[in-house]
Order: sequence, then structure tokens, then C-alpha cells
Amino acid sequence: MPSEKTAPTETMTAPKKAEGLPITEWWKPQTAALQALCGEALTLTEARLRKQADLLHALAGAKDFTDALKVQTSFVQEFWADATRDATRAFSTLRRASGAEA
Repeated sequence: MPSEKTAPTETMTAPKKAEGLPITEWWKPQTAALQALCGEALTLTEARLRKQADLLHALAGAKDFTDALKVQTSFVQEFWADATRDATRAFSTLRRASGAEA
């Protein structure tokens, strides 16, 4: 005789309330940190777009392939140096805004 399978019964309970700060108070420093990070990201994006436009202008003025290659090589080297510096700056801004850095 086949046995019937019954669905397991689950009991739902109300979620526990967080102890300590109310959620709105806890989130305030996070909101400020996100706003600071977004502001920093927009500033960095503007600078990168400007440098890419300068790259295209320099490439348009290149006399030959060698000149174009030098322009691109220089751009890539500066890009990586800027990316490292900008990432450090963005994370520093995030840490300051979140209160992790005094």
C-alpha cells in the first residue's frame, strides 16, 4: 500500500525587532556615505570622460601609426595610474563619510 506524502508544516513567526538603534537611525550614516561615494564617482567619471575626449583629439592629430601608438600607450599608462589613485581616493571618501575613519 503506497504511503501518502504530506507537505511539511511550517510555522511563520513575526521577524524579531532589532535591538539598539531604530533602523532609520542606523541607516543615516550609510546614506551619507553613499551620497559621498556617488559624488566622488561622478567627479571621477567626468575627469575620465574628459581624458578620453583628449585622447580622441590627440589620435586625430597623429601623423602616423607610430605616433598614434605612442599616444595610446601614454593614455593607458596614465589611465592605470589614475585608476589606482582614484580608487584609493573613493574608498577614503567612503570610510570618512561612514565614520570608519576619524
